Amino acid sequence: MNTIDNAPQDGQKTLEYAGLSSIAAEEVAEQGQAQAEAQAGEQAEAEQRAQDATEGWLQAVDVAGEIIGATWPSARPVWNPAAKERLAEALARCDEAYGWGGVGAIMSHPLLGLAFAGFPLVLGTAKAVAEERRKAAVDVEARDALKPVQVDPMAEAAGAPAQGAEAS
Repeated sequence: MNTIDNAPQDGQKTLEYAGLSSIAAEEVAEQGQAQAEAQAGEQAEAEQRAQDATEGWLQAVDVAGEIIGATWPSARPVWNPAAKERLAEALARCDEAYGWGGVGAIMSHPLLGLAFAGFPLVLGTAKAVAEERRKAAVDVEARDALKPVQVDPMAEAAGAPAQGAEAS
């Protein structure tokens, strides 16, 4: 049995082995090229899926930014396009890693609906409570400012300051 290493040296057999070697080399090169093309295609598909996921999350982040900006106008500069893009990219990576099922699956989840429905109530209640506390504090200050000064006739006769008045 002849192998390439111990092939006879006559011209016909050498050409035969050389031809087989070049065919094998071409086949290996074609397989390598096909594999590289397949990997490039897979990479392009993965990049497109990541871009699509990021765009979906960016829409959700934009909505969140609008809600927060309307609620707290001073927070609008914080929710700038670059910050929202970074947040959307991070959410897309988490979605991929943890299998959330995309922004559509998250946005249609009933707990998120509950959060969106409850947020204005919680925020409005917190603002109302804060306003009531502020009013109560103002009322206490006003009441304290209007306290009548009680005059003690005995102390007045002795030259002592009246109760509730400061000594000079």
